[in-house]
Amino acid sequence: MAPLTGKPAVEDYFAKLEFDQADWEIIAIAANGNTVLTERMDRFTMHGRALALAVMGVFEIKDGLIEEWRDYFDLASWRAQLEG
Repeated sequence: MAPLTGKPAVEDYFAKLEFDQADWEIIAIAANGNTVLTERMDRFTMHGRALALAVMGVFEIKDGLIEEWRDYFDLASWRAQLEG
């Protein structure tokens, strides 16, 4: 996936996915300085279908805001669920 830059790009990406519902379950979280690591289960409902994705997220915080956000997940699993 190509990186998204800026809040409008992230909002546009999520708007195009047309989620009926979204839930981010934090399994584990750790912080060191301005870096926060999250192990998550991201759950979505799209057009009545349940989707789930295991994600490892890295957030770089500056002045109380997310300056950089990186998620690591199995893209093939996500695509298979979207296509199914």
